[in-house]
Amino acid sequence: MILSFDLEKETYREVLLPQNDGENACTRRKLCVLSNCLCVCDTFASEKIDWVVWLMKEYGVVESWTKLMIIPHGKFTLNLAIVKPLFISENGFVLLLNKFFSQLILYNLNSGELSYPLIRNTCGFDVHIYCESLVSPRW
Repeated sequence: MILSFDLEKETYREVLLPQNDGENACTRRKLCVLSNCLCVCDTFASEKIDWVVWLMKEYGVVESWTKLMIIPHGKFTLNLAIVKPLFISENGFVLLLNKFFSQLILYNLNSGELSYPLIRNTCGFDVHIYCESLVSPRW
């Protein structure tokens, strides 16, 4: 589950995660935000299982979890635990980051194709998408 905190009311509540489809046991779930929606990436222990990203269309409504993308295990030649979604465009492209190699990956939701732009980060820093927030991080 996810715990959310309302800054105005100073209350918290539980937000339930999408239910496992029963076929495979999820080893680890990662949270992210795409198109201002909460997302969960399922990572599995077996490398022979597809990578699934869930998107919550209506915040707090468990029934609104939908599978945004399913990338077959054969499409990647790397461990999916090191892949992180960064951004989704209006025309159906998802920008992913291979955190181990600091390499960007484009996934086309419409065709299911992966492409690897020739932009490499050789300095070893991480890539993040900026989101405005009223919460000030404590460094």
